[in-house]
This record gives sequence, C-alpha cells and structure tokens, in this order.
Amino acid sequence: MNTPKMEYYIMMHHLWKYANQDKDIGKYDLDKAWSYFEAIEDNHGQAPAAGGNMTPNGKKILKWMNENPNNIGNFLAADIAKGLNITSASVSGSMRKLVTEGLVEKSKYSAALMCYAITDAGKAALV
Repeated sequence: MNTPKMEYYIMMHHLWKYANQDKDIGKYDLDKAWSYFEAIEDNHGQAPAAGGNMTPNGKKILKWMNENPNNIGNFLAADIAKGLNITSASVSGSMRKLVTEGLVEKSKYSAALMCYAITDAGKAALV
C-alpha cells in the first residue's frame, strides 16, 4: 500500500505524461512547473527546500532551533520568541511559512498549543 505522498507523486507523473493532450495546457508555464516536479523527483518525493526565500526571522528561527535542541526536539512558539527576543506573533507568522516550505514540522502540544520541530530539510537549508 502506497503512502499518500507516493500516491500524489504517481498521480502527478501520470498528469505530466498526458499533459500535451490537454488543450488548455498552454495557459501554464510548463517549464517552471516541470522543473519543480523534477526537483521533487530528484529529492525522493520531498519538495525542494526554499531556504533561499526565507525571511530574516525564518532564518533566525531555524538557526535557533538547530542550536538549541531540547529533549524531544519540539518547541513552542512562545519559547522560540523568548529565546530570540522577538514577538510570538512574529514567530507564528514565520512558522506558517517554514511549515509550508517543509523546513519545520508542526504537531499538537495540547488542545490549544502547537509545537514545532526542525526537519532535515530545515537543517540542510542552514548549510
């Protein structure tokens, strides 16, 4: 049984294979889309890290998380904000982008709180 990510990859590969038969395909920038798809394929199904597009706060957050591992590798936004002396709102905004880019994973800490962990892609973006 395939994972959801693998099913997505298989579906996208099929769509690309038959894209030239779609009369509306001309409205898309296929070169950019294809290069992104190839980057995912080359990266074993992972979206390419967008470390070059990180905000200054995003870079600070990733660096801080990497340099301050705790016992389980998960951080609350408030702890990151305190450690970097920035607002929790700034951390939350940056975290949304970092999660979307696959550089940080989000999980539930409690009913009302989320915690964050740096991913391997996030560590690689620091290099």
